[in-house]
Amino acid sequence: LILSMQPNFVGRWQQIGGLYDQRFEAETVRGMNMFRVALDNGARVCFGSDGMPYSPLYGIWSATNHHNERVRLTVEEALRCYTMESAYSVFQEHTLGSLNVGKRADFVVLSENILDVPT
Repeated sequence: LILSMQPNFVGRWQQIGGLYDQRFEAETVRGMNMFRVALDNGARVCFGSDGMPYSPLYGIWSATNHHNERVRLTVEEALRCYTMESAYSVFQEHTLGSLNVGKRADFVVLSENILDVPT
């Protein structure tokens, strides 16, 4: 099972008092964006933006700072969802998704190591 999920919605609308709290029943909101539950139950999770103007870094922050601590991911897991799992979801894991010899790669240079920045 491959789930395509958009963690940017968590940061934008699923925080306490956010749009989801205003528009949906509490029980519905509790069942949304259950990243940890999906991974722990064997799903392959790939992340995208669904057209939101925010970057993958915002999505990584959102997945690692979900207001429901029980469904948060680690930075490493969120990064994998944006890279290796996204490549897997489009059957391109042999040519995309990680920095390996023979694979095509896009990369970004950041001012800090996101694995060392506190969430």
